Amino acid sequence: MLQSLVSKLNHSQTRNMKLYHHCYSGQRYNYSGYSPGRRALWQPYNCNLAPVVSFNLIIMTLSLILLCVLLCVVLFWQGLRYYLLWKTTVNFDIPLLGTPRAVKIPGTVVICGGSIAGLLTARVCRDHFTNVLIVEPETWLNSPDGQVVKSWTQVNKRSRVLQYESLQVTMLLLYRGLQHLFQNFNVECSESGIPIASADLKTHIRGRPYLVPHDAYKGGLPKTIFASRRALETIIRRLTLGGTEGIEQISGTVLGFESGDDGYVSTVTIRKHGERNVQHIPAVLVVDCTGPAICGLKWLRRATGQDVASLKVSYDPKMYYTSTYFTVPPDLAARLPIPGGWDNLPGGHIHVMSPDPSQGCHNHLAVAKVEHNQIVICFGGWGMERPVHAIDDIKDHVLGMASDVPIPEWFMTFLDMLKEIEDTRTYSPVRIPPSFFVHYEKTAGIPPNFIAIGDSVCRVNSIFGQGCSKALIGAAALNTLLLRIQPSSRGNLLPKNFSRQFFTSQASKISDIWKGCKLADYGNPTTVPIAGERLDSGVALRRYRGRLVRLSLTDKQAGALMWRNVMMIDTVWIDFFQPFLLLKVLWQVTKEHKLPSLSWLGRIVGVSVWHSGSEYSRRL
Repeated sequence: MLQSLVSKLNHSQTRNMKLYHHCYSGQRYNYSGYSPGRRALWQPYNCNLAPVVSFNLIIMTLSLILLCVLLCVVLFWQGLRYYLLWKTTVNFDIPLLGTPRAVKIPGTVVICGGSIAGLLTARVCRDHFTNVLIVEPETWLNSPDGQVVKSWTQVNKRSRVLQYESLQVTMLLLYRGLQHLFQNFNVECSESGIPIASADLKTHIRGRPYLVPHDAYKGGLPKTIFASRRALETIIRRLTLGGTEGIEQISGTVLGFESGDDGYVSTVTIRKHGERNVQHIPAVLVVDCTGPAICGLKWLRRATGQDVASLKVSYDPKMYYTSTYFTVPPDLAARLPIPGGWDNLPGGHIHVMSPDPSQGCHNHLAVAKVEHNQIVICFGGWGMERPVHAIDDIKDHVLGMASDVPIPEWFMTFLDMLKEIEDTRTYSPVRIPPSFFVHYEKTAGIPPNFIAIGDSVCRVNSIFGQGCSKALIGAAALNTLLLRIQPSSRGNLLPKNFSRQFFTSQASKISDIWKGCKLADYGNPTTVPIAGERLDSGVALRRYRGRLVRLSLTDKQAGALMWRNVMMIDTVWIDFFQPFLLLKVLWQVTKEHKLPSLSWLGRIVGVSVWHSGSEYSRRL
């Protein structure tokens, strides 16, 4: 019996080896059985697997090629995105703020204007130059009232800043920049009564909130500050002038500057407040921060003889908005029907209703809790001709805004309850002036040590809340350039191409802000466009962005993108054209317009794949 088992085992191994050999060589055999004492009977028949092997190789080759193509596309996309983040944003520049230069450049930087742009620029220049001088026309800003801790007790008011008493939206980009520039910024905010809260603007489109990426941040959304423009500017001034040595601010007016034979600005001419005589101050760098006055254009024309007026392009959004403040007493605060309760709301937006021009809605509403337990209601719109600040007037306009769902009942009750303190309200109406962009980067002959930052270069519609962030972008671009350059050996002057490098860098980083605001403003029929342009410029992009905004109400990916874009962090223009977003927008259009379903394409592809698989299985 043992001999029989061994014989069968040897026969089985021989049969398997032959079967493997013949099948691999293209021949296949039928086994006709086994009987002791004789060899196995094999019946060969044709079984050529070469076509199947070739088909397999083709599929594998095509799959490998497709995988390589996809990998190359992904790498190219990521590389392009990284390049755009470096070139068109300050994501990589913000961490460099507050880094002092190893050896400072000797000389005085003269900053013309002491608003937010001038103060941030002064703080940056202090890390690179031995002396910084701010020339500010409003004298009271040199008094203790200009740096008061409790900004709501401020007696004076800025006469050159229209929105000084308006609601100020502090984007996450600006908040992070301020934290780098001023190490004790959060402590100062606490002492100044400025709330620091989650960066959720509570934005609603047609009555529905867009999806904010809470899930992406395990500890909750990043925080930012919520303050009026007055509170924000006052704390920045106090930290810049009071907490940093080497910065001096004087009350006076800059009259112009003089250029030397080498093309550099040699001296700046100023007249101090209350004095008749002028002074000529030697300057290693001159920064125009005069805001909408754009005094730099006038100074350049006088000093160089160039006609630089053509560098400015402008359009008028024809917009009006009013910020109305209510100081809420404790007894009323406890009764206000705010979601989560008054005490659980450290600060921030309570309710925001954004316009939808595609549906004929051109009004905007924002309600927020700011410093000193104040409620501010900011209401405005394109084409408005008068301020809206009375509660009943605000309610009528809110009810007239386009909405897919009813206005929340708690919000209307909230407005009614504010009538109890309506007599104590204060309000600040603002007629938004024309937006403009001065393209310094497109001209030559500008002195190498003259630059401009903030509204002196570009002013956008302030309803979008990007003005102060734009000033920080200019200051951050300046800081990065100063860290990279080495002074010339000729009297420690800045390099010959310094101003051109700066204006080119700044323009590339603020151009998307300008284009985005203009795109939104052009969607309103009352806007007066740039000379030679029409309101339908960019209509395709405007419609696509409108689709993305509506998609953000139901899609987390779109909601996260819109939130990052509003906060001005980690976003570039190609992010709006990600393939999956494009497909989602296409599907949204298909459903809304009840177009023929695209499932037939899937069925055709599925049938083709099924037939191919069946044929392949049959041949095996």
